[in-house]
Amino acid sequence: MGAVLSPPTYKFGEFELDGARFELRRGGRVQKLERIPLELLILLAEKNGDIATRQEIIERLWGKDVFVDTEHGINTAIRKIRAALRDDVERSRYVQTIAGKGYRLISPIVSEATGNGTRNINSDAAVSDQGRAATPVSELEAKPQPRTGPRIFAFVAFPLLALVLVLGWLFRPSYGPPRITGATQLTSDGLWKWNAIATDGVRVYFSEEVNGHTAVSSVSVKGGSTVPLNLPFKEATVLNISPDRSELLVAESRIIGEAPLWRVPILGGTPRRIGNIVGHDVSLSPDGKRLTFTRGADLYIADADGSNVRKLLPTNQTPEVWAWRPTWSPNGRRLHFDYYVMGNHRSAIWQTDVDGSPAHRIFPPSSEAPMYCNSEWTADGRYFIFTSWKDLESGLPWPASNLWAIREGNDIFHQPSATPVQLTTGPVHYFSHAISTDGRTIFAIGIMKHGELTRYSSKANKFFPYLGGISAEGVTFSRDGKWIAYVTYPQGELWRSKADGSEPLQLTFRPLFALDPSWSPDGKQIAFAGQRAGEKWQVYTVSVDGGAPEHIETPENAQDPSWSADGQSLVFGNDGFPGGEIHIFNFRTKTLSPLVGSHDLYSARWSPDGRYVAAVSLNDDRLMLFDFRTGKWDERAHMPDIAWPRWSKDGEYIYFSEIGDKQRVYRTSTTGHKIEEIMNLRDFRWTGAAPGWFSLTPDGDLLLLRNTSGGSEVYALPWDAP
Repeated sequence: MGAVLSPPTYKFGEFELDGARFELRRGGRVQKLERIPLELLILLAEKNGDIATRQEIIERLWGKDVFVDTEHGINTAIRKIRAALRDDVERSRYVQTIAGKGYRLISPIVSEATGNGTRNINSDAAVSDQGRAATPVSELEAKPQPRTGPRIFAFVAFPLLALVLVLGWLFRPSYGPPRITGATQLTSDGLWKWNAIATDGVRVYFSEEVNGHTAVSSVSVKGGSTVPLNLPFKEATVLNISPDRSELLVAESRIIGEAPLWRVPILGGTPRRIGNIVGHDVSLSPDGKRLTFTRGADLYIADADGSNVRKLLPTNQTPEVWAWRPTWSPNGRRLHFDYYVMGNHRSAIWQTDVDGSPAHRIFPPSSEAPMYCNSEWTADGRYFIFTSWKDLESGLPWPASNLWAIREGNDIFHQPSATPVQLTTGPVHYFSHAISTDGRTIFAIGIMKHGELTRYSSKANKFFPYLGGISAEGVTFSRDGKWIAYVTYPQGELWRSKADGSEPLQLTFRPLFALDPSWSPDGKQIAFAGQRAGEKWQVYTVSVDGGAPEHIETPENAQDPSWSADGQSLVFGNDGFPGGEIHIFNFRTKTLSPLVGSHDLYSARWSPDGRYVAAVSLNDDRLMLFDFRTGKWDERAHMPDIAWPRWSKDGEYIYFSEIGDKQRVYRTSTTGHKIEEIMNLRDFRWTGAAPGWFSLTPDGDLLLLRNTSGGSEVYALPWDAP
């Protein structure tokens, strides 16, 4: 009877793949590899250099009738195999991707089949030994015998040399971790900066808010005065720079929005429109011949002049997900980009080949650093730098992000490392970044947030610190004026205290982020909008004596809760994608109903007497008033950048701010359409959850949060990257 063969053992490179024991070994040590990647590796070994098609892989791993995301599953399995084999996707020694077809093992493979546990790979050698054993002794004695000294030396030396090489390979040193070695603040103009930055090696280019408009400015890489660029656009945002560092890639828009894309010469010349492309982010290939741009959730590729546009990936995202920051690898073969969920700050870095092969996430979800974005390779391809966060902060940018780096390029003399390294830890949080032309410095927009709560006295015409000048916003008073609630800035923690600041009690804790509290008429509860990183805004209530906040079932992205006069209902809006609407939640009936005619409105505020609801249009240009007696809406103000409607204590006036060029506070009455200017705040340095936040004391004085932190500035961060 023939021998029963167990699954073979495959040897390739420094690895053994034991099919019988279902394990991968390196130097005798078992390598951690999950079941699906291990089964796929066995399939590749069985193919012995032939291509394993994606269909073969699917049938082997999941069967023919499968209802899972096999593309993502295959990509994940291949990534884990490469990690276990310490394989570099750019200079692969083991697993090769065959675009559009599948994968194969390119390392020479030796198969050691086993029968009843006995290896038979050396069966030919065994037969040869038997043949020599049958040779007569006399014939052996008659032949001249060779000298055995060198043979014995070789027999001993070669295994020792092999052992030394193996040990040297196994215990070769690792690269030291990269680290930031210093920090220099380059700008100090106190203007709000956001989005991408770029450098040509001489200056750093960035977008900032100037007199209510977004403009492109620059500063020397050594620091100094900020110089605005003279561009023929009312609004302009830097997105990137050309590979030869001679042109900026600019969007003709404010910070967020689809807009025409332009190439702007740095040393003078006429800006050129990039074809007829409209998008919100763009990047040129390393050779300057192609570009990739994003519009909504879609990633496109085109020639550098904007012609021959084609969608690189299929559309499979919801309207609230946008693709951002497309970045080319130094060899021009791969693209990194972000899928960013607008409104809840959930983000992930994805990778795809330029040929349009299926995209996959770079990092799996993690509780330690669950959100990732803004990936950028160093010019030599050894590292890519990105930002990551797990907490939210009030004010732009909402994520409390830090810089991270991961090494991609390796050599045979060092242990590979695929572990991300955190470069910064705060209190300055960095979001946008660019790498210097020599790779030795990271330029980044850094933000350290702090404010001083101030009260403006109209009688004295002066500002005074309020509650000791604490860094707090969202201030609201109980109906009797004896108690106050506020949210710490930028931590987003809800507190309550007596109106003089005594008897403080913290009501919410991280990771729940609180915003815009509202006292119930009986003074026993506080409603507020709450959010955790990666989740939607929701409405909560909490007892003023403390305890766990209770979530109210509301539509997604619900914000700005406000109590009815009888305390039995809450009104709130939502300003998420794709549109907004005002809703009312009734605590008695546990029902939720939309407020008639409130589509595309948000920031709802119920009047103290319960007759009116004030709201703002989604494009921030109309203040609307709903009268429950007539069941109709009435426009009370029409101007750019309306924000933060507030009711006077007696309910006769609605106050609101204008946050554009003028920066003023106005009010209008419920009985007429006259608009009164209350205060010009053009020179006041506002800060908080969003521009223009203010509140009112029971006696009608304005409360504002003054920026005392310097705002967002550009920093130079030299780093050591082994």
